Amino acid sequence: MFKLKNIFWLAGCLLTLPLVTVAYSGTTVASVSSSLASGIYQVGQIIPITVRFTAPVTVMPYLWNSCGVASTIGCDETRAYPQLTLALDNDTTTALFDVSSDGTQNLIFNYTVATGQTANPLDYASTTSLTHNQIDPSQVTMRDGVGDPVNLTLPIPGTASALSPSLLTIGLTGTSTVLNVSATQPNGTLKADDTVTIKVFFNQNVVVTPYVWRSYNPTRRPRWSVAQYDYPALALRMDNGTTRYATYVSGSGTGVLSFQYIVQSGDRTDDLTYGSTDALSFRREYLSINNPTTGAFYVEDSVGSIKNSVAEDVSLILPTPGASGSLSYNKNIKTNTDAPSLVVNGVIEQQIPLGDTYVEAGATASDLVDGNLTSSVVVNSNVNTDRLGNYTVTYTVTNSANNQTTGQRTVFVHNNLSGLPVNNTSNTGVNVTVGGGSAYLYQIDSGVISSSQSISASSTITSDNLSIGEHVLRIWGKNVGEDSWQVTPYIHLWTIKEAAVSGGGGGGPISINASDVDLLSAGGMVTAVASSSGQVLGAKVYKFNRILRLGSKGDDVKLLQFLLIKQKVGKSALALSKVGMTGYYGQLTEQAMRDYAKTKKLKPANGTLNKFIWPHFQKLGQDLNLSLSKISSKS
Repeated sequence: MFKLKNIFWLAGCLLTLPLVTVAYSGTTVASVSSSLASGIYQVGQIIPITVRFTAPVTVMPYLWNSCGVASTIGCDETRAYPQLTLALDNDTTTALFDVSSDGTQNLIFNYTVATGQTANPLDYASTTSLTHNQIDPSQVTMRDGVGDPVNLTLPIPGTASALSPSLLTIGLTGTSTVLNVSATQPNGTLKADDTVTIKVFFNQNVVVTPYVWRSYNPTRRPRWSVAQYDYPALALRMDNGTTRYATYVSGSGTGVLSFQYIVQSGDRTDDLTYGSTDALSFRREYLSINNPTTGAFYVEDSVGSIKNSVAEDVSLILPTPGASGSLSYNKNIKTNTDAPSLVVNGVIEQQIPLGDTYVEAGATASDLVDGNLTSSVVVNSNVNTDRLGNYTVTYTVTNSANNQTTGQRTVFVHNNLSGLPVNNTSNTGVNVTVGGGSAYLYQIDSGVISSSQSISASSTITSDNLSIGEHVLRIWGKNVGEDSWQVTPYIHLWTIKEAAVSGGGGGGPISINASDVDLLSAGGMVTAVASSSGQVLGAKVYKFNRILRLGSKGDDVKLLQFLLIKQKVGKSALALSKVGMTGYYGQLTEQAMRDYAKTKKLKPANGTLNKFIWPHFQKLGQDLNLSLSKISSKS
């Protein structure tokens, strides 16, 4: 029978036996962080540090006693838990395991700031700083769900998954200054309405107190405004010299102040930065309110400041732009609110006969920030030249800020056409051959749309005796095997000009005599005649460049009246000759114009001098000018 002392001895022996170690499992450390906000923490502050694993971890402490194998009774037993070694500026310290986190993915280690300890920023010493216990690290205390030891290798200190990005500063004292300026956004390009959060890091906790002010205006009701608050702002500089302000949003009582800047239309910079080392300040724009003329003024109810924990003013001098610690050194953030430029090459309204080949001309693109973006243009085309119809080719380009520009080309596939009238022809007929598709409709000018015409080898559109002026031919096609017509017709425009006629209107000088010169002189059209020879020395011949109608006045009306009188077309022209060149477009002039246009087959013959008839009368005016240069008033 065992005695009681032998039982204690056996228990002591078992406690001192080493644990059997096995190969590491697949459970590893994912990241290290702290639940505390970025800032400065002083003596006595407990800093919880979270080591996150890829799977839940169970902690079994290493049991150790001080008596050794031969010990029997009265031994001191110790439970040794995992620990995390932290790096300070001139030493190391230990964060102890918080048993409340046992069995989770997030094991918590608590570190209490002691007197004289400093770190900026706080991080662990190395990738091997997490150990199973503080007595014998070879004894496994952390295992996964199946009992295998977990891998304790930590992320490399200073990297994104390490502790240092939490930006915890320990115990720094002395003059309160700015240490660093950075931003929470990743490097890249921002567009209009994007928000940038900028962080200003101090070496101590700081307290922000706003200026509180009110304004008085005797012309306003109520005369006194409500209290206004003026917080500090960070002046940012755009590439064109424009200043934008990041406004204070939070951080008072900590070592990190947060400012927000919303990108505005027109803001562009290749590297977001503040303008100078004194860019952090209170703006106090209300200082310009004082106006002795209107009696308006302001009062400050309290003075704003940024002070440390012992109410001392904080130095707001920022790191030099571009230098270590500055915003532009720490980050590479661009702003670009402008859409890229895109130019569609070639013809943007292209017409192609059925069956011809469509050659894509593409588009070119560029951006003020990204440079040449032609290779980034995306082309979306549905052109099918084997089928009549309207097609759209879309060109899209997007810059790094996600600003987008789109361009389009329309491609109209039409029937095969030959014999289309040429422009400025004197031929009054039409004879157009139509091919391709199954059938077509056509319309000349505002006439009736034709009935369906079947496509054959001799399909033609014919018309005779068209009037002088502009004309339009519209053709709608139908694809083989389809019932619907093209919605948009093919359109051909041309102008028929009057054939040259001797004696005016295209045939050389108008035959005029001395009485005509006298008539023109009376109307102010001839300005000088040589007294000895009667030679016309000066004349005014006006171009017709406006529509003349009932009620019009001017020298161009006089010229029109003279030409109508001289051409002697119709009874109205004879009646007009008796009235003379009045320079007023009355009913008699209107009727004479209507008769002349009908006789000469000028359309529209509505009694006005319109843009369709201008070419005819401009030529008459040129012929008149030629005659005046040769005629003598005594002939």
